[in-house]
Amino acid sequence: MDIDFSYVLEIGKAFEEEKIQTSRVYIRRFKETDFDDFYAYASSRKLCHDLGWAYMDTKEEVAAHFERMNIKEGVTFAIVHKESGKVIGNFGMGLFKELLSNPILLHMRGITFSFALSEAYQHQGIMSELLKVVVDYMFTFNLVDYINCGYFHFNEASKRVQEKAGFQYYGEHYLTLNDETMLTIENLLFRGMR
Repeated sequence: MDIDFSYVLEIGKAFEEEKIQTSRVYIRRFKETDFDDFYAYASSRKLCHDLGWAYMDTKEEVAAHFERMNIKEGVTFAIVHKESGKVIGNFGMGLFKELLSNPILLHMRGITFSFALSEAYQHQGIMSELLKVVVDYMFTFNLVDYINCGYFHFNEASKRVQEKAGFQYYGEHYLTLNDETMLTIENLLFRGMR
């Protein structure tokens, strides 16, 4: 059965128009001029490990990843720190298709969030605030029935952010990335649960 997920791109367009923001950050499309800011956080070995990204030791490797994020038409957004004007992370939307093996979820509109935040800005509540605003927007305007977030079992910071937003355990999944098999914990949040 073919399923139309074009609504994910439509939600991306809505995010762009609505200027989603908190008191400290906002999200917008990436620009080519954001590369230096992206490099500043994406070249962190710890951040790459936490996100399951391949380690990027050179500017060329970071540039290739920057391009793969499909910054022109995709649904990956830059997280911009209002005070400094710097891009300090990224926020992505997609669909974790493995969830569709659940016959209940197959007939619901869902979306998967992914996010990264510069180590220099972690543990300040920035991502928790942004995730709350995004979730509220999605459910207030009835854009989806559920939201999925996952984290690698060792990423305690991502686990805490998701718990604060009300996400609840759904299941576990193994992903093979960079020649390493890693356990991810998948969480769901349904409209009406909050």
